[in-house]
Amino acid sequence: MIQFLKESTFAVNEVLSRSIHILKGHYFSIGGLLLSIFLLFVVAHELTFYLETSSILLKIPLMLLFAVTLLGLQLFLFKFILNLLDHKEHVGVVKTWPSWAELINFLGGIVVFTLASILILFFAMIVCFPLIYMGIDTEVVSFEIVPNVGAILSFFILLRISFFPFFIIDKGISVMKSLRWSLAITKGNIIRLFLILLSLAFISVLNIYCVYMEYSIMAIIFSLINSFLIIPLTSVVYTVAYRDMVQEYKGSEDPSILSNIF
Repeated sequence: MIQFLKESTFAVNEVLSRSIHILKGHYFSIGGLLLSIFLLFVVAHELTFYLETSSILLKIPLMLLFAVTLLGLQLFLFKFILNLLDHKEHVGVVKTWPSWAELINFLGGIVVFTLASILILFFAMIVCFPLIYMGIDTEVVSFEIVPNVGAILSFFILLRISFFPFFIIDKGISVMKSLRWSLAITKGNIIRLFLILLSLAFISVLNIYCVYMEYSIMAIIFSLINSFLIIPLTSVVYTVAYRDMVQEYKGSEDPSILSNIF
């Protein structure tokens, strides 16, 4: 176990090192794309207030336009980083922009992702329900135990299937097959992925702690580090981790769900 943790730590350090190197060389491109996604989301959010009394014939096209653009920019970002990893820095915007099939599959994956979250919460409720008959207060079970159990289960299960967008844009496969592939490549890599996320979340935790303790200057510093370094780095790290896991994968070319859950 100790040896496995050493190997996992080394792998995490390598992923972080490569990701930082890529981000240093293309910081403004990656940061600009993330800023575009953020600004578009803000504009879409603000427009919902101004269009409350508008005709539905205006709302629907605008909603679809913003949804397609947001999804497209997110996939474009992942494709751009994959191109950097494959030393295809000069691939044009037109070729990098996702196709309609990729956008539809990505949207379908988000729907499945959301449904999985809901199912996990229901599963947590079913598992924790007998605690009521063991004398534990109903409110404690409903508002404390169930959300915490659901959050833990959701974290690990959704982490397993969160790489589905990469298979859609990198391999050109369908939603369900991309979810199966995500389960397959993350099998046996949970500790590595957890260590990666823990490393990236460290600054955010410090930021929350400083806000809670009312250390205003430190909170501002950690917030700036989080906004201008950690968030751009996260997208790169996730993409590098995907590429590494795919290269290390030795399983079936058509993985099944049941054989890769545990």
